[in-house]
Amino acid sequence: MTQIQTVLGSILPEELGTTLMHEHLIVSAFNKTFVGTEKSVQPSTSRDEVDFNEPVTMNILGLLRRNPILCKDNSIYSDESLAVKELNYFKEFGGKSIVEVTVKGIGRNPLALQRISKTSGLNIIAATGWYVAISHPDYVKNKTVEDLTAIMVKEIEEGIGTTGIKAGVIGEIGCSNPVPYHSEEKKVVRAAAGAQIETNAAYTIHPSLTDANKRINSVQCADKYVDLIEKEGMNLEKFYLSHADRTSMYLDYHRKLLDRGISLGYDCFGKFYYFDTIFIGAGGVTDGDRIKAIVELCKNGYDKQIILSHDCGFKTDLREYGGFGYAHISRNIIPMLEDKGVSHKQIRNMMIDNPMHLLAF
Repeated sequence: MTQIQTVLGSILPEELGTTLMHEHLIVSAFNKTFVGTEKSVQPSTSRDEVDFNEPVTMNILGLLRRNPILCKDNSIYSDESLAVKELNYFKEFGGKSIVEVTVKGIGRNPLALQRISKTSGLNIIAATGWYVAISHPDYVKNKTVEDLTAIMVKEIEEGIGTTGIKAGVIGEIGCSNPVPYHSEEKKVVRAAAGAQIETNAAYTIHPSLTDANKRINSVQCADKYVDLIEKEGMNLEKFYLSHADRTSMYLDYHRKLLDRGISLGYDCFGKFYYFDTIFIGAGGVTDGDRIKAIVELCKNGYDKQIILSHDCGFKTDLREYGGFGYAHISRNIIPMLEDKGVSHKQIRNMMIDNPMHLLAF
């Protein structure tokens, strides 16, 4: 029977409902992902005004809204009750399901996700895999592609560790530098493709974001990922590229990717940061830019290959800290898409049917 795997067990595809395909509920991105950031950043006015190790407070929210990595605490989610509170807004606007893509090395906690799911009443899909190379646990380096595939398959088919909780999605598999991936990341990309082939689970990649000059939004390397996983023999219709909206100004690039059969994640809604330390310029894409691109792609008939989300991962993304939260798309973006001529059917595809087809296996 076709099913979708959540932290509370399998559900029928029609039970999925309105779904966000790329979110974080429990995460510790600063655990390893940005190790050394506090030492390597260039001096700046905003940097000098924030103690890297201080907690997020009202006094520094304005600065963090500009550059969210000025403070370590901003990218740590550990409060389960706050997660439930934030998800309730999404639920109020008809939300049913969350794909939680926190993987090993950046704070994945399947038992916490299970508790949040029970309390919130939402379906939560947990992930398997590894993020960017700097966050990889030490054992990844010593494992073969086949070893890593076997780990992911076991987490999907038997459960994560001793929890009995099964992963329902592969990734976000992280890629960084050199573009398109670090050699260890390439190994994980291949291993994840093997796990996808064996299980038929959905698979997503966080693409390399910065070029050799440490600038963002100009990197167009997703074809290299598609080439590699296609060579491995993977079903491209089960793959979605995360953070595609970072390059939404290059629609010809997006059309070429879509024509290969993959799906694109426009999954950073609500984010408009200005990074002046790493990921320089990462916040340069606005929701208006994202909407404009989606409207054009829907006119071209690509609505069956687009999924939407927010990638909440900083405290400043949450309503509690002045952000838009998990209900932003349902509350604000969908009415704007409708106003621009995107049909109800196209919106249903992006929010319900496309996630259902990707996640069912």
